[in-house]
Parts: sequence; C-alpha cells; structure tokens
Amino acid sequence: MNDIYLKLKRPLVLIGIGGAGSKVAVESSKSMDCECILISNDKKDLNINYRSIFIDSEPWINPTCHKLRSFAQFSSNEIRSELQKFQTLIVISNLAGKAGTAITPVVEKLARQHSPTTTIISFVIMPFKFEKERIFQSGISLKRIRDFSDAVIVMDNDAFLDNNPDLSPEECFEITNVAMRDVIDSISKGFILPDMNILYISKNYNDSAELSINDSIGMLYHNTDPELVNRALLYVMGGKRVPNQTLNLIVQILSKIFTNEGTATIPMTMCDSNKIGIHLMAAIDGKTRFDRYDPLSDIIPERNVLDWEDMDTSPDIEMRINNVE
Repeated sequence: MNDIYLKLKRPLVLIGIGGAGSKVAVESSKSMDCECILISNDKKDLNINYRSIFIDSEPWINPTCHKLRSFAQFSSNEIRSELQKFQTLIVISNLAGKAGTAITPVVEKLARQHSPTTTIISFVIMPFKFEKERIFQSGISLKRIRDFSDAVIVMDNDAFLDNNPDLSPEECFEITNVAMRDVIDSISKGFILPDMNILYISKNYNDSAELSINDSIGMLYHNTDPELVNRALLYVMGGKRVPNQTLNLIVQILSKIFTNEGTATIPMTMCDSNKIGIHLMAAIDGKTRFDRYDPLSDIIPERNVLDWEDMDTSPDIEMRINNVE
C-alpha cells in the first residue's frame, strides 16, 4: 500500500518564499533539524542565520507579479547553485502574497529542470475570497506549481475562515501556520500523498479529538464534495493520549463520508504534542475550487497559452516614437 505514497530522499531542505513561507520554514527547520533556504524580494523576510537569496527588484518600489518573476529569473544561477545539493525540496509559500505567487514557480521550474528525479513537495497558502485582486494570480501560480511538484498541499485560508467566521484574519494566520508546521514536521515520519491535497484543520487544539475532527470535517464540506476525495490521511497530534476506541470511531466516520473506493482505508500518522488535535489531508480527484480562480483556463486550451513554457515576465522595451508635430 505504501507504493502510492511519496518516499522522501535525503538530503532534504526547506525553502521558505516570501514572508509567511520564510516564517514557517524557519520554525519547521528547527524541529526537523534540517537545512533551510529563504528567498524573497524583501530583506525583512530573510534571516542572517539561514541561507538567503535576495531577489533584487532594483528601483521598483512595488513591482507587479510579472516584473518580480523576471527579477527572480535573473537570480537563476544562484538559485540552482543552492538547490543542486538536495534530493527533496519542501517549498513553502503564500500565494496571497506577491513574492510567493511570482517566485515559487520560478524556483520549482529551475529545480525540476536541473534534476528531474528531485522530489518537490509544495505547501501553499491560498488567499481569502475578499482579496479579489490576488485570486486570479494565485490560481495561475498554483497551476504552474502543480506542474512542477510531486505533491501539493494547499492550506485554504478562505475555507478555514468560512468555517470559523468569528476569527480575524490575523487569528486565522496564526492557527493555519501552526497546522502547516505540524504537518511539515511529521512528513518525515509518516506519508505524503502525491498530486493535489487540501489540508483541513481544527479551530483550536483542545483535549477532545472528537471536536477537533468535527472542525476539520466542517472545513472539508465548505471546500469540496467528499465524493471527490480519492485518498485521505489523518495527522493526529498528541495521538498517544487519544483512546484507541476514539481513533477507530473517527476512521469509521470518515470511511462513511468518503465513498470513493480509494479511501476505504485511511492511514494515520501519530505525532507527539502536548495538546490534542487532528488534521485531515485529502487528495482531490478532478478539479477543485482553485481551478475557478483562473476562469480563462477553461476557455483557452493550454497549447494556445503563449507563456506556458517560458513564464510571462515584464520586460522593459523602449520604443522610439518620432515626433510628428
């Protein structure tokens, strides 16, 4: 059965892109005791204690995603040099942020071109639905990331906030970042599903596994149809303190919710923690809500997208226009 899961190869590195990605990568690298690389166009996101790559946006104060992507490509040699030492890359980025949206596909494309056998696992954070100006770019970036990655784990802040409307965005970030660190910390001990996965989490850690899984299932129903789930994983934080009867009941409930044959068995990863919490990771069969973030993808075939292979940039083109006065 383990043949359907990814096998991590060492040496392994965490790559944090932008502010949120760098923060999660630094914290996770401490607990995993592995190397960490930070990449950003903002020096405040970088840390002198870790390898850092600064994407210099030159005189541009607020470059577009396309412009920032072109600056990232100027740093290709430096990025390749840092990545070539590793067999597994865990890339963490926030696709609601400009750095994550622009830089992540560039980094992963360079890694894939340099070594087709490198395992690339992407953790991405999607924007809230009220961040309308960011949704389209995040959808395009996610599509490219899926092309280059062996596995993509999506933290959908919007679905989490829908399930917990009393939370502020800042409180949402705090909880979801902790959940992402939990899963990243545990993947070296457990399983990772290939392809597209969505992470469903509980609002707060508490002493009740039942309440925790209820929150995760609630988030699932906000995000997708359970019939589209073809595989699932349970990450049980503080699992050694959860009664076996409770764990068995949770798996039975999930098996009834997921009617796809592939989810007949739901593997479980036990993680050490002072508190109890359950995260549910589900691999989705077919399109997800994120495919709607780029509505043009259903209209324009991939073969007709001019910039699909060489990602769009924003070159400076000077045109001499004669004065006709």
